[in-house]
Amino acid sequence: MFATMVSLAIGFIALTTGRQVYWLYAGGITLVNIFILTPLFLNVSQTEELLVIATLGGILFGLFTMLFGRPMVILAAFLTGGYLAVILPIQFGLGTTWLSWFAYVLGGVIAVMLVFIWFDTLIIVLSAFAGSSLIVHTLVLGDFDRLLSLFGIAIFGIAIQSILMRYYPEEIDG
Repeated sequence: MFATMVSLAIGFIALTTGRQVYWLYAGGITLVNIFILTPLFLNVSQTEELLVIATLGGILFGLFTMLFGRPMVILAAFLTGGYLAVILPIQFGLGTTWLSWFAYVLGGVIAVMLVFIWFDTLIIVLSAFAGSSLIVHTLVLGDFDRLLSLFGIAIFGIAIQSILMRYYPEEIDG
């Protein structure tokens, strides 16, 4: 129950303010990567200890992002791309366990390459889809409804972040 609430909170923050509060988004995506993906890759269960480790990892990553800015946001983009490459097929019932590491690294590399080209825009898109994925993950929906919800919520998040960026166009240092 607590993990679901944390997932929803991180999803909402990433969805609506991922670019504007980039350090919180970076810490949240780190927490999600550790807590959700570690059991997929290492055959461990989601326990309270793992949640504590994930929370500490997220806090440290968020602090480093505040200190170092842009390079840490690029690393967060890698984590987001990897997360989306692994979790989206699983959310839609596709068995990808045999290529999880490959999909994770490929998704991360593609995300980083695209962030170098369209930094602000891609951070908004990645954080909106990561947030949408976390929110949809907690809902009980059919595959088609899940797909519509994922894209609908992500588009809503992209719109909100685009409006916020217009009024608060602060740069990410680094």
